[in-house]
Amino acid sequence: MSVIRPRFATHFYPSPRRACAEAIDRMTAMVHLPANLPPRPRGGLVPHAGWVYSGLTAAYLWSALAEADEPPEVLILLGAVHVRGVDRPTVYSGHAWDTPLGTIDVDRRLGSRIVFEGQGSIASGRVQHDGEHSLEVQAPFIRRLMPGTPIVPIAVPADDRAVALGAAIARALEHDGRAAAIVASSDLTHYGERYGFAPQGTGDKALKWSKANDQRLLDRALEFDAPGVLTEARNHHNACGAGALAAGISSLTASGADHSRVLHQTTSYDVRPTGSPDMFVGYASLLYS
Repeated sequence: MSVIRPRFATHFYPSPRRACAEAIDRMTAMVHLPANLPPRPRGGLVPHAGWVYSGLTAAYLWSALAEADEPPEVLILLGAVHVRGVDRPTVYSGHAWDTPLGTIDVDRRLGSRIVFEGQGSIASGRVQHDGEHSLEVQAPFIRRLMPGTPIVPIAVPADDRAVALGAAIARALEHDGRAAAIVASSDLTHYGERYGFAPQGTGDKALKWSKANDQRLLDRALEFDAPGVLTEARNHHNACGAGALAAGISSLTASGADHSRVLHQTTSYDVRPTGSPDMFVGYASLLYS
């Protein structure tokens, strides 16, 4: 049986089983969800940095899905691409995804249906997911909060093919018939010399500008504007997973979603301020229904 193994445990999140579970429990205990959430959420956006920075923001979305009156029966996970060798959207072809808390089953039948609906534009593979952290850091949340829920991981390059991928996912889900949630993983503006992007220098002015840059991208996402998300990211460097988010929005729109909201938003500097702001990343969790 083909199983993908954790590569970023310890560095991005705790590796020991007990420590990993306790970290998730601490974060979810800090989550305060709105009272009027929809009974059947259809998906959302989560960040993918180390838990010390973006874990609480991610916990908002995973808690909203897990605590819904009608939680999803299967999860479509759309990941950003930070590794080489992913030249088109690629569905993970293995049997399971391992975490420090145990394995998660991969729904290979639904994954194959998505590939079929892509009519040659969507690949199937395993190595394209090795060494990629954008979905790995989500997996322990799923194993802890929604045990038994199968997943379909998909690596999504940030190009215009993401919109067609979303349409293919929607067709596959219509054929499948189960209640699914489609979750895209993306961080927002990466600001600072380390990232080669510091148009406003440093300090409070830079932090304020970066948050406004984040909001431009989120505005497009909240308006279900998949092409606009891709354009925003290309023009203003405010997403590191624009393909995943655009594919998610495209699929959610085709599946009938018509409501969106921000659950939590922050930056790495707000989470752990040190000196004058000079390097930081934006994070947000969105919920679609």
